[in-house]
Amino acid sequence: MATAREQLAAELKQARLDAGITSQGALAARMTVSRAVVNKAESATQPVPTPDTITGWARVCGVSESHLAELARRCRNGIPDWFIAFLPVEQAATSLRLWGPAHPPGLLQTESYAHALLSGMRHTAEKRAELVKLRMQRQSVLERASVTAVIDYRAVTNQIGTPADMAGQCTHLIELAESGKIGLHVVPPGMNVALGGGFTIAMHDATITINLNTGARDIPTTAPDVVAETLHTFDVVLGAAMSPVPSVEFLRHKEAEWKQQT
Repeated sequence: MATAREQLAAELKQARLDAGITSQGALAARMTVSRAVVNKAESATQPVPTPDTITGWARVCGVSESHLAELARRCRNGIPDWFIAFLPVEQAATSLRLWGPAHPPGLLQTESYAHALLSGMRHTAEKRAELVKLRMQRQSVLERASVTAVIDYRAVTNQIGTPADMAGQCTHLIELAESGKIGLHVVPPGMNVALGGGFTIAMHDATITINLNTGARDIPTTAPDVVAETLHTFDVVLGAAMSPVPSVEFLRHKEAEWKQQT
């Protein structure tokens, strides 16, 4: 699957060729820019073209500027290409069911916890900041959707970042639960269920979309067999979890333990 930058580079080149402009130099002359500007725009390894370049390209080649601008926006905003398809589904959902075996789902993470979690991946500081910003923006769906979240106890006992980050994450989960924004359940020690990976079940009207978290990337799908299996798995983890009151008490205990280490 092509990345957004690869798609943009390919579409810019195709737009040039479809317009009958066979050389990069000829397009550069018509746009009154250097040939290097055109060459870099058509290379997926180069920075995203500027808005002025996109505008000039669309004008000279007779293609949709809004389409090219949207591709360029996707390249810049830090959204992983594999997540683009699920993002609007998540934001439109009326019901969300979340399972986090290794760490709290992204919709429930604090900013500092998310930074610490993503620091273990191969991202530049700028890219990590963009991803965290997106993660925080996505959390607005908690104000609109009915959310039931289940996390394994390991999600708040395995240290990510500093003890202060962990204490803050526990505090945040408690506040979300007590505010009524989410129904929160914790799977206690000894109940080893569905530890292979987390997932999100997004429901809107009669449509159910599953987003599987593999660690390397997310995989959104509406395949009936995957939907049925994931719904069953959620029932299993929910059945193994504590009810909301003892779940919050467990989080208070972990919060206190982490605070003692700060």
